[in-house]
Amino acid sequence: MKNISIIQTFIVVFVIFSISCSNRVKTIQTEAIEEIIVLDKQKSQILFAGLIGNDSVFIKSDTIEFDWQRNLIIYLGDKILYKDNGKSIYLINSSNVKIIQLAFQKIAYILITEKMLPEEDQWVIFKVYNQQVELIYHWVYEDLLEDIDNDGFFEVGGRGLIESVCMGCDSCYYGPFEIYKLNETFEFDTVLSKKLTKELYGIFLEFDNYNYDTVLYCK
Repeated sequence: MKNISIIQTFIVVFVIFSISCSNRVKTIQTEAIEEIIVLDKQKSQILFAGLIGNDSVFIKSDTIEFDWQRNLIIYLGDKILYKDNGKSIYLINSSNVKIIQLAFQKIAYILITEKMLPEEDQWVIFKVYNQQVELIYHWVYEDLLEDIDNDGFFEVGGRGLIESVCMGCDSCYYGPFEIYKLNETFEFDTVLSKKLTKELYGIFLEFDNYNYDTVLYCK
């Protein structure tokens, strides 16, 4: 009788243990599945960037880490406007994506920030004409994106990476501004480029022949 009691007790314990293990396995599996779903949700994102005419612009990308994205696809409505080769890294958020719509609805510019490690970030500028990407430009990323001369067109640009000569001093290497106007054509604005360069250095030398050997006072 004692042996039967022991056997019965063992069976009950075994059944309880089996149920517990089974529940634990199910719990682990559920947690793993939920984690995979979360990771999968984090992997891809779609940003509503704005409108071109009456069509919505959506940007789909895959998260690498931090705010870095790759595998860029730009949609205009339900049409793929542009798809990159997956090699570039971008910052895709409302602060680093801009749409400039010209008064005549057929032309717009989409500006997206591209990470250029270890160099400075740059704008990738897509000129959209008649619902197609007509041209792509690359230029230095700065906060300069405004209608500086109040002529009805946005300007974009700045200076390349020009380091200071020393910490806390008022001297810097000469590097002229290069400003482009987002007009019907993506055109270099010589007048504004010279003006901003003079405001910074008090003098304009030239555009293309400059290097770290030229040191000037800078505001």
